[in-house]
Amino acid sequence: MAAFDMTFDAKEWIREHGLPAHGREVALHLDSSHLGATIHIPSCASWEFPELGVGQGAWNQHQGFRGTVGDLLEKARSDVERSRGLYGEEAAPKFDAVLKHINEMLQSDSGESEAVTVSLTVRDPSGLCGVPADLLGCIAKDTKFECSMGETAMLIPLGAPAPGEQLITVEQIAELVHQARRVVALTGPGISVESGITPFRNPSDGDKGSIWGTLNAAKMTVQNFNTDPEVAMAWWNMKRSLTRESSNAAPNPAHIFCCVGRARQAWGCCDSEH
Repeated sequence: MAAFDMTFDAKEWIREHGLPAHGREVALHLDSSHLGATIHIPSCASWEFPELGVGQGAWNQHQGFRGTVGDLLEKARSDVERSRGLYGEEAAPKFDAVLKHINEMLQSDSGESEAVTVSLTVRDPSGLCGVPADLLGCIAKDTKFECSMGETAMLIPLGAPAPGEQLITVEQIAELVHQARRVVALTGPGISVESGITPFRNPSDGDKGSIWGTLNAAKMTVQNFNTDPEVAMAWWNMKRSLTRESSNAAPNPAHIFCCVGRARQAWGCCDSEH
């Protein structure tokens, strides 16, 4: 497989040029004669081969893509081969059908009477998806769209937070909560340890008994997940373990305080006996 680059970060472009006016949604019908055409898909875009059910979502699920259509199909094939063992034997026929279609596409001759074709759809809030001139005739759909508030927010590059007063006492924080009309508690996963959920880190005990105590956090990157089967399997095993823990967990006093405490304030129940 030819080398391709998976580091097309739309935010770098936005830092220099500002937010785009519209997003772009493109659908392409491709055959083997287009395998060498290059295509650019930024990290904020979702892409899919609809007939194959293969693709990647937006928002940190991939780092972007710069390469040929053939490279993208090779990547899809690699993803399918790596994932098939995670879904059991019942799903094997579906995976085999997808792999067969991709192999036929990559190995077919553009001069054959019945060319093997595939569709590619890209939804790109940044509008930066690049379609080269040699693929213009393959475009089945090319529309602009207004980004949702969530899409726009995800496109805005984050800068350093503005300096402000640091609240350090219980009394200061209590007064801030008492005066607030709405409160959002950003707690981190550690708040759920008392409910039996394993924390990602346990700095007070050298990460003993934590997820990062058994997994190498430095290896848990998008790049490694997409290229290293051992990293992908370790991540899926960790996710299954957390799912089991979550299904058996119940709210602990910290959860109840955040929810019930605000409800009491909304109801005007300031007396602790209530």
